[in-house]
Amino acid sequence: MNIALLSSAAFAASFVGTSKAAGPTPSPEPALHELDEGEILKIPQPLRLEVVCLRGSLWITHDGDPKDIMVEAGGCYRVDRPSTLLIHALLRARLEIRALPADCP
Repeated sequence: MNIALLSSAAFAASFVGTSKAAGPTPSPEPALHELDEGEILKIPQPLRLEVVCLRGSLWITHDGDPKDIMVEAGGCYRVDRPSTLLIHALLRARLEIRALPADCP
């Protein structure tokens, strides 16, 4: 799993926020992330991941997809497509990103 900072300041500014980076996480162990309000995580090729919102509020979307996903504390989103995932903290947030088992629907 490769989680990275949005490299384009102009793109991040279009969300009226800043971006945060985390290095590659090849382990199947869950990865915890803290995002301040307005920060964005970018995850290329996120298929078979689950995003769990532990605190705060998240706006999740995929590149090229008009559908928006809102996840509040206690909620989760299972990624079902490979297009780049953008996770925007609407409020200060703590989230966990988990790899799903291959046999998980």
